[in-house]
Amino acid sequence: MKKEPKIPDVVEAMGVRSINLREFYDASGDLIPLPYPIRPTL
Repeated sequence: MKKEPKIPDVVEAMGVRSINLREFYDASGDLIPLPYPIRPTL
C-alpha cells in the first residue's frame, strides 16, 4: 500500500518554511484578542 505524502513532509523536502494557523493569524494582524473565556452574546 502506497502512503500519501503529508504536507509537512513535502514542505520539508522542498525547503519551505511552514507555519501553523495561529502563526498565520499573528503574522496577518487580523486576529482580534478576546477575553477568556469567550462568552456568547445573547
